[in-house]
Amino acid sequence: MEGEFAGSRVADGKVLTGEPVTGVRCVKASAVRVGDYIMVGGRACKVVTMSVSKTGKHGHAKVRLDFSDDGSECVVYRSEALVEIRE
Repeated sequence: MEGEFAGSRVADGKVLTGEPVTGVRCVKASAVRVGDYIMVGGRACKVVTMSVSKTGKHGHAKVRLDFSDDGSECVVYRSEALVEIRE
């Protein structure tokens, strides 16, 4: 799974092609773990807590990632969405 998305960048859950970024790889949101650093708005933010909701009526589970980077913030992704994480 790790090398599957190597060389791609992600913006709003969509894969962009172009110059690969060193030290960053793309994984599904459901594969992110507590302690990983995700890229949010061009910043690397450490994941403090993670929760996954059940699949809903339309079949998409959601992943909520809480992170701290000068404050407490969170992002919510579909579990299949691609997220950039630092290696």
